[in-house]
Amino acid sequence: GVAATSASASTSAAAGSSAKVTVAPPQGASTSRFCQDAQLEQAQTTQQEQQLTTDTPAELQKSEEQAMAALSAYAAEAPGQIKSAILTIVAAEQTLFNDMKAVGYDYTKMTPSDIAAFQAPAFIAAVTTVENYLSTACGISTSTTPTS
Repeated sequence: GVAATSASASTSAAAGSSAKVTVAPPQGASTSRFCQDAQLEQAQTTQQEQQLTTDTPAELQKSEEQAMAALSAYAAEAPGQIKSAILTIVAAEQTLFNDMKAVGYDYTKMTPSDIAAFQAPAFIAAVTTVENYLSTACGISTSTTPTS
């Protein structure tokens, strides 16, 4: 996701909203590896959000492990101007991953405190920073709209 794979999925799921993503960059948008990976990340976010409630714990474990590996690689290639924000998102994701692992990847056993990191001002600011970068540097539009 987002700039955060399941970070966006987790925050969207927690906030009762879904992320709408436009993956085609405008003409002249950056085609850097980071931007290309960001497009893939954004596309996977929607899938991961759906998986939170439909996958078995074993399937969720596998997808979360893959998401953490992808997010770590994504963070490693993040441009300097958003590196700190990406690392904030990774830290929140790692907390969620550890909490999910503690409940055997059974999403129904998650508590509000398990997703508290996604509501922290530092996390929200980090997501905003990364989304602004994705929009201006990569031509990737992200928007969150409430679901009814």
